Amino acid sequence: MKNEALAMLDWLVGEWDLTMSDAWFMEPGFVGHGTASVEWLGDAFLVLRATLGEEHSTWTWVFGRNDARAQLTVLYHDERGVCRVFALTVE
Repeated sequence: MKNEALAMLDWLVGEWDLTMSDAWFMEPGFVGHGTASVEWLGDAFLVLRATLGEEHSTWTWVFGRNDARAQLTVLYHDERGVCRVFALTVE
């Protein structure tokens, strides 16, 4: 059974072109182009893998739900070894 809380994000599934600019963690004036793919991991999670330019990291995001708190959560990892947890709200 597909995770109903994440089913509202099903439109993200597929291949995407990315453009990033004005990000607080990049050099001022940086504009980067890349690609992303989003797919279901089983019926419980969405996985987003993105690469931005040849000189920048590949990012992995896993979208899930904490049933005990009825809260969407995103886990992040990149090739530098950075790991982060984000709360997600969808309206």
